[in-house]
Amino acid sequence: MKNEHWQRSCEINARYFGGDPTQPVCARVYAHPPALWRLIFLGAMVLYFRERGHCRRIWAEWVADQQEAQP
Repeated sequence: MKNEHWQRSCEINARYFGGDPTQPVCARVYAHPPALWRLIFLGAMVLYFRERGHCRRIWAEWVADQQEAQP
């Protein structure tokens, strides 16, 4: 795992949303089609992490990790 926050986010995704246990919540939300709730979540994460494009970066990092794991 990347770090404790990444691991916790993956656990939340798997436990509460039934998602892939390797995918952080931000990556899951970013992958969804445009919707008001998604826009609100993405904006909230920018404010929380003080990083523009936070969810996009997490999603891209997760996708790269998945591609590296392919045989």
